[in-house]
Amino acid sequence: MTLLALIIAAPLLAGLAALVLRRAPEAIALTGIGIGLAAALALLAGTFGGNAAQLVLPGLPRMPLILSAEPLTAVFAALVAIVAFGVLVYAAGYMRADPDRPRFFGTVLLFVAAMQALVLAGDWITLLAAWELIGFSSYLLIGFWHGRAGVPGAATRAFLYTRSADLGLYLGIFVL
Repeated sequence: MTLLALIIAAPLLAGLAALVLRRAPEAIALTGIGIGLAAALALLAGTFGGNAAQLVLPGLPRMPLILSAEPLTAVFAALVAIVAFGVLVYAAGYMRADPDRPRFFGTVLLFVAAMQALVLAGDWITLLAAWELIGFSSYLLIGFWHGRAGVPGAATRAFLYTRSADLGLYLGIFVL
């Protein structure tokens, strides 16, 4: 189903556009998250009544990447998009004078796309890939103002803490 792809692709492509074009990153970010939000709400409406949606993408040999949505995952996809839209509306004003706005909005949109991929993951490979992208984009967001004292150390500590906690996820998946 194309809505599943659009929920992830819209913020991801908007983030890339904000990074590459470097002009009006707020407008690009809000457009991308707005399209993703509309797709998430349409998916939510489509899953009422117990319907499900699935998208199979090429992946490893005999191990495709699967995105799937059932009513509960559609609720979470809509929730992620709504919260992200609110965060980006606030950030548009808060970051107005920052010269690195394109990098910030690109990183936030990468985080949103990864979070949506995590919510809609239909297999372990997609889940792990999305989980790793969330950790990476969190590190980039925590260290965004890397020129300030203490920020690089805080970003590194957060990254190492999450990496050590990831071991539990890996062990759980291995056991399953």
